[in-house]
Amino acid sequence: MSSIISYVYRFLLGFIAIILISPIPAVLLNNKQSYFEVLYTIINHLVHFRSISIPMTDWIHESFFFSSYQPHDISKSFDLHESSTPLFPYIWKLYFLSMMRFLLSLTIGFLISLRIGRLFIKLSPKNRKRFSFLRWIPFSFGTVLLQCIVMTLFLFTASYISFPYFSSLLIICSTSMIIIIQAIKTWIPFLYTVQETTHVHDSAFFSNTLFTSLLASHKSIVSSILISFIYMECIFHVNGLFQLIVQYCVSSPILVTIGLLLLYIPYMLISLLQILWKRNRHIAHIHTLSRTTIK
Repeated sequence: MSSIISYVYRFLLGFIAIILISPIPAVLLNNKQSYFEVLYTIINHLVHFRSISIPMTDWIHESFFFSSYQPHDISKSFDLHESSTPLFPYIWKLYFLSMMRFLLSLTIGFLISLRIGRLFIKLSPKNRKRFSFLRWIPFSFGTVLLQCIVMTLFLFTASYISFPYFSSLLIICSTSMIIIIQAIKTWIPFLYTVQETTHVHDSAFFSNTLFTSLLASHKSIVSSILISFIYMECIFHVNGLFQLIVQYCVSSPILVTIGLLLLYIPYMLISLLQILWKRNRHIAHIHTLSRTTIK
């Protein structure tokens, strides 16, 4: 019960923190408004939630990172734009696209990691020892290296073969490398030290241990995936929530707030899943001990 209460407090603190940090991009990039003025605007928009609208622009075709881009009339009110549409339900499509890429990245990374673990456990102890150097590779360096390799392969393939949803596939496959590196650094060493027993080769054992390993490092994984998505959606001009936040971070601080809150939801769900997972394992452990004691 205490863990659930702690989770609720963390959720509320995170909610408040997001509101407090949302004005920062607008204040840093536009000195016409103070922090408290922007913060008041955000709170006012949250109170009048249905009045929030979004200007319709064709920013997706602009080279944001490859040319000098200046937001058009950044001091202009977000609601007074000539051509605008209600933020909801417009944002749900972009949120769905980003979350689908997020879930597919987790799934593909998990499945590839599972396959790597199976191949690793089949090696002889001598050959396994040769891969011990992998645990010393820095997480950031290994992730960036794998992502660059995947992006290079995709771009090379795209120069010969054109296929739909290229940018989304590139983002999904390159981001899944974050899961693989995390598995190599935490899960593979565990498989190296585990004793050779029959349950080691069971699918349930592999899945449970990998899931537990990734769940224990969910903070670094989720933060790395979010950072990866931010620059990839912008560089490759892919429709998504991250691109929308970058696009309107100056002209609409409320959009930054709502976007961060929407991204905060899956993170807190993963945190809740970790709490429930630990609680169930603890209950199962107590149940096993009680049965052993009775016998």
